[in-house]
Amino acid sequence: MPEQEKSLDEAELERARQFLRQRAEYYAVRRAEGFAAIEVIIMDMVALGHLESRPFDESSLAAAMEMPRTTIISYVRNLARIGWIQKRRRGRRSLLFIQETRMESFLRPTCRAFLTH
Repeated sequence: MPEQEKSLDEAELERARQFLRQRAEYYAVRRAEGFAAIEVIIMDMVALGHLESRPFDESSLAAAMEMPRTTIISYVRNLARIGWIQKRRRGRRSLLFIQETRMESFLRPTCRAFLTH
């Protein structure tokens, strides 16, 4: 018989509410910049890989997001065209990075939404 999950206590519920409010603020800023939700998630994943020195390629990003590779390629192509994502060749792979000149402006809403509360 499966083990029943423990109910969340008030402190856990409050942390969850705070996180969801912060995330909603963050996505509102990104939507105001003209990005679709999926583009924001892709950029978040690419930035995380970039900052952790473990960049994604399109295949690994598709696997991590559990999305078709062709969908990721299409969105990455568009984000590269408008100057947010850069592809860099490493051997046979094309790794994805946030454009260096855009990294600070990309991270600013994250810092405001998540680090100031």
